Amino acid sequence: MARFGRLPYASHGHGTAGSDAILAGPGDDTTAGDNAPPHGGPLAPGTAFLHSAPRDADWDALAAKVTAYHDQTGDWGLLDKWLRHGRPYHPGDGDHHGRADFAYETVTVPGIVVTGVRSDSATTDAVVVTASDVTGSITSAALYQGSLQDLASAPASQWNVLTPVFPGQTVTSSTFYGPNTPSFDPSLGAGEVRAVGSYKYAEGPSGPNDDHGMIYQGPVNGVGGSWTQIDATSLIGKGDTLLNTIAHSTMGDLVVGNYDTSLSTGHAFIFDMTTGQWTDLNPAGSLSVTAYGIWQNDGSTSTSYTIAGGYSDLNRLGLDAGYLVDYDSGTHAFSHFTTFQFDNRPLAALISHFDGITGTADGYNLTGDFVRGATAGAFFAQVERRADDSFAGAHWTEVAYPGAAVTFTSGNTVIDDTVLGIYVADGATHSFVASATSSPPPSHDSAATDWDALAAQVLANLSVTGQWFA
Repeated sequence: MARFGRLPYASHGHGTAGSDAILAGPGDDTTAGDNAPPHGGPLAPGTAFLHSAPRDADWDALAAKVTAYHDQTGDWGLLDKWLRHGRPYHPGDGDHHGRADFAYETVTVPGIVVTGVRSDSATTDAVVVTASDVTGSITSAALYQGSLQDLASAPASQWNVLTPVFPGQTVTSSTFYGPNTPSFDPSLGAGEVRAVGSYKYAEGPSGPNDDHGMIYQGPVNGVGGSWTQIDATSLIGKGDTLLNTIAHSTMGDLVVGNYDTSLSTGHAFIFDMTTGQWTDLNPAGSLSVTAYGIWQNDGSTSTSYTIAGGYSDLNRLGLDAGYLVDYDSGTHAFSHFTTFQFDNRPLAALISHFDGITGTADGYNLTGDFVRGATAGAFFAQVERRADDSFAGAHWTEVAYPGAAVTFTSGNTVIDDTVLGIYVADGATHSFVASATSSPPPSHDSAATDWDALAAQVLANLSVTGQWFA
């Protein structure tokens, strides 16, 4: 998201040399470039094919696995993994191509739980961060405006703790989950922000423990700002009662979030702030779904958005797999619904959920949480958009705050190559900033490759040279 530039790419060879060039040849594209032979012919002399893979590998055994996978599934998916990893790929491996490394810092102000971030400048690292301030038994919405680099060490005076003001309501708790700034929405005045979240109040019609959605617009110190209550009442059917509305993220004219009713949980919504229209978000007809992040594509006047969250066909928590889906606010059409499992291992990752999304030059960076066996943790994921606008597969990096006392890490939001979230150590919750010190190189687009032809080239090369690589 941040416009002050992306971090430089770095090569991670996994013990091999030169993995930054997986398929050599002019163009370094998803085929062998201008040196590529006609379909079915051997690779041209001097063309490097899988040249970064270890030459002492048991290529016959690995080739047998690739062939067996093709026989079972009809595709050359494992050959794709060879090319993208620059090393032999064993069935069951996660997608470990080009892991990013992170430098971790703890937010020094106690009680701050970071939840969302948005760039606040086209030329510097200025950001607006949403959070909760937990002081004793009271949880209050909080905003930070300042340098991303200085966020972790910023004093308490830079955190603005706000109390929502609604006529006739005694607010008992509040939380901000996502901001937007004039850098992305020029309708916001200079120095203004928009932040969405939820709050509770003592006189609530369904009880003092239920959440209500809220939108704040104004300066980060709260002086002169406006508060708007939003509840998904119009989405509730006859005989049902709305319990909770939680606004998670906003961009452009839209707010996304979740709502629960007396009869069921696990519903997601889209709210159009301009028209006042509510849309139920469940593009795959799932048993449950969440909507935690939204990104407006193509600028502030665009009707094209990408929404991130989780869904489930097995439970009402929306936590089985992450998803991305496109939404057009003009036509109200959904498209390109795509699911994701952490490390691309659907059988091993019991839970995968996207919590935050940010746009990049070629797609999106995301963060969220996973559960794999007895392990629960956070991740940083990169997803490219293909030429046909569909989503390519994700590249994953686990985000884990270091230290023997740390028992849990959660990724709440992401800006460029920086993840913000929380970790638990010795029973206490802390916020963190994890900045990438290196970033994975962009992947080859496997959907654009003729894998049958490429497999034929590999086999032809073997027959001519006696080697699995040139």
